[in-house]
Amino acid sequence: MFSSNNLKEFGTNLKSIRTKNKLSQKQVYNLSHISEETLRRIENGLVIPRYDTLEILSSIYKIDLLNVLMNSRAEVQLIEIYNYLDLVINTSDISMLNHLKAKLDILINESLSLNLINKNEMTLFKDFINCSIEYYANDNKEVLLTKLEESLKLSIPNFNIKSLFTDSFFEIVFTPLDIRYFILIALSLISQNRISESTKILKHCLNYLREIPTHSYEIYKLELKVYFNISYNYHRLNDYNKALLYANLGIELAFSHQLIYCLPHLYLRKGIAEFRLNITHYQSTLVYSIELLLMQKEDALAKLYLKILHESYNINLSCRFDI
Repeated sequence: MFSSNNLKEFGTNLKSIRTKNKLSQKQVYNLSHISEETLRRIENGLVIPRYDTLEILSSIYKIDLLNVLMNSRAEVQLIEIYNYLDLVINTSDISMLNHLKAKLDILINESLSLNLINKNEMTLFKDFINCSIEYYANDNKEVLLTKLEESLKLSIPNFNIKSLFTDSFFEIVFTPLDIRYFILIALSLISQNRISESTKILKHCLNYLREIPTHSYEIYKLELKVYFNISYNYHRLNDYNKALLYANLGIELAFSHQLIYCLPHLYLRKGIAEFRLNITHYQSTLVYSIELLLMQKEDALAKLYLKILHESYNINLSCRFDI
């Protein structure tokens, strides 16, 4: 996502490569039949070069210009904000969400997003941060659901939330950000005690993610997030066997791909389900959860989990940790 190019940087690099080859723009034209005006515009960062243009110039310049273009990307800081969003959401930190929003606005003002291939992605991402803030700040989830529905129409024309309850809807292709929207919709439904509907959406998301032929780290992250939330939903329904099942499935997925992402949260769900089912080693499971958070230097979240365990379940593990 956030496919973008720093065309100024690429143009400067392209000009440098041309001059190192001791070629003028006119000489390049004679060799390639690519007009001097086109070369000038590319070198000045005014246009996104065509694939065939890069292939022809690569042969003349004796370098893979597609790779040069790939290394002239403008989305690195956008991806950093996107990835940091998970930690902020996990801690329900509205102030940090507002900080991320402000940081994103600064990037936009600095024109880092002007060359986005799909500018709707930026709008969707901004809307997602705004909706995440509203999720934690506003109890009126009906208003939020309307905003989520309207935002998604940028990516999915004629989208409506009822579509998420149908199998056929998930036969089309979605971006990872689309799936994040679906998850936030499911979480908003939980807040309205529409837990069965929320679980149905999450299971549709899980089936969709499982069927993606080539998995990236982002897809695995989303799968783990969905496993966690399905487990939580079954906890809310007092179905602790299924809560344990989906927590275990998420943990197995994480281990099979050597991922630590979401493991502390899955172990929390597993440990609480074991506690409710009178499985004797539940404390060991919960200790894993806290230890994993501390390994990731998420001390504030570890303290929050310890507080929840003590106040909601009368499970006191604080004495085991020096935090």
